[in-house]
Amino acid sequence: MSLESHEGSQKEGTRGTRKQSRDLSPTVSFELEERELKNLEGKILKIPLVERRLNRLAKAGADRKQVLQLLALAVFGDPEHWRRVVKQKRDALKSLARRLRRVTEDAELLAQDPLFGDQFWLALLGMMRWEEVQWPAKSDPKAPFGNMMRNLAKHAENKATNLGEVLREGAMHERNGAIVALSHYIRQTTGRYHDDQVARLLTDAHDAVDVTKDFNAPQIKKSRQRHLRPTPRNTPSQSH
Repeated sequence: MSLESHEGSQKEGTRGTRKQSRDLSPTVSFELEERELKNLEGKILKIPLVERRLNRLAKAGADRKQVLQLLALAVFGDPEHWRRVVKQKRDALKSLARRLRRVTEDAELLAQDPLFGDQFWLALLGMMRWEEVQWPAKSDPKAPFGNMMRNLAKHAENKATNLGEVLREGAMHERNGAIVALSHYIRQTTGRYHDDQVARLLTDAHDAVDVTKDFNAPQIKKSRQRHLRPTPRNTPSQSH
């Protein structure tokens, strides 16, 4: 088999695998795409200085794992793949927020219902004086547990909203969607665009998949200015 035909069969096999994953059930498809994405993330982390650059952005306020995932999506090769993954993660966060709120509501009902307390039943059976029964106070459900659960649910909802913004901004230009989404996410979480760091990380990410492609800050700035809406004036000043 010639080198050209071998490479062609490899590409066809990769496309077939991705098509097969999209045709499977949502759960199986999500697992296959997650596995491929994790493999890409591992390759990127092996590139020198990537860890340091990720930590620098994390110190500025970005989620290190989120930046790494968007970098992997930028070099994945399938323009629709990053959108599917981000959408799945956004939906997972929404589902988590709903479940957290349901658990909190159940805990509040439990705390307010005297039938869940042993003292009520002991008094009913004549084994305890009614004067000694401590009735649940309405303030109990507002204890730190309830507040913590509500904060966790709100946090998940906020992250889902952030991912929704990433989806909307990235959709404005499919070819550079993941790159535009990465710039938008960095700006949203740190207050700055950090074009230099983004350019270096994108160059490293392409090196990880043996693709020679050099990015620079002016190029990243030009791309985002072309495809991102202007930032409102009342937000922190932009920086490169």
